[in-house]
Amino acid sequence: MFGRTWQIARVGGIPVRVDSSLIIIAALIGYSEYSNFTDIANRVRGGTALLLAAFATILFFLSILLHELAHAGMARVRSIPVSGITLYMLGGATSVATEDKAPADEFLITAVGPGTSFALAGVLWALSRVSGYPIELAFRNIAFVNLFLAVFNVIPAFPLDGGRLLRAIVWRLTGSLERATVVAGFVGMAFGVALIALGIIGTLRSWWAFSLWTVFIGWFLYSAARSAVRQQRLRRLLADAVVREAMSPPPRTIPSDLTLMTALDDYLRGHETEQFPVVEDTDHVVGVLTMESASEIGQHDPFRPVRDAMVPLPEIMTVRADERLDSMVRDLGSRSALVLTEDGRLIGSIRPVDVNRWLAAHR
Repeated sequence: MFGRTWQIARVGGIPVRVDSSLIIIAALIGYSEYSNFTDIANRVRGGTALLLAAFATILFFLSILLHELAHAGMARVRSIPVSGITLYMLGGATSVATEDKAPADEFLITAVGPGTSFALAGVLWALSRVSGYPIELAFRNIAFVNLFLAVFNVIPAFPLDGGRLLRAIVWRLTGSLERATVVAGFVGMAFGVALIALGIIGTLRSWWAFSLWTVFIGWFLYSAARSAVRQQRLRRLLADAVVREAMSPPPRTIPSDLTLMTALDDYLRGHETEQFPVVEDTDHVVGVLTMESASEIGQHDPFRPVRDAMVPLPEIMTVRADERLDSMVRDLGSRSALVLTEDGRLIGSIRPVDVNRWLAAHR
């Protein structure tokens, strides 16, 4: 169940998704707020406490969303593409095209997030001062939560916002995104280990609830920072290589003047999920033939030539042998692509499994 995401809205054309892990934090925050409202000091009872807990939980997630929208808005101001926002158990993530950023862009895009949380803390605190009892409790609680998130987020531990600010500074000083990511990543890993150690000490002193959360957050930060360092190193490997180094031999080709009946018997039968390049003049690709495209025409006239049923070249993914692997991988996704020369000759194919195999050999 967990790990799935659903799109719930589009804000300014930016998809907003929620991760299924959000169920956990929503339940915890709702229960925490309900317990806080019904304690001896606040004395809120029954349905009122439930409504206040739901209201406070919604305020919390709106705060996280506004924090991420601030990141996205600044990216738009800096003319950097934003592919989406995802809200998950420990906060949110705004997907921004790293390759289009400069150090100043990263610094500004990052800084507005904690700045928004600080501003929200102030606004919600002000609302708590002018609201009547008991709704003032919800505003005050979430004001303190935003204040905590803002302070926690500026800790210079990647992937927290503070870690990204540190990365931007090191990037500016060294001129190397890879070196900056490694520095910020190792600081993030060190901070994660420190939180894990603090949680273990707390466990020994019977601070169970606090300690378990501390260990969990520490492990999350450590894993995320370690993954960021690893991903940056993989990107560097890909940037230094070209498609020719990772491609596989070309698949079987079909002459464009072959009949669909022959193509079905000799190529497609038993290979229904595959696509076969259609060639003219021996090795110049003009399209691909699939079982679906062949059946659409062949069921009416099986003697027509393959060229009449093929998917034309502009509609399929092709790459050049000298194209950089990192730019190709971004477009490839889970698909496969044909590798062509400048004059359209087929010399290979490339799939995600080919890239992974190459990385395993060069890591």
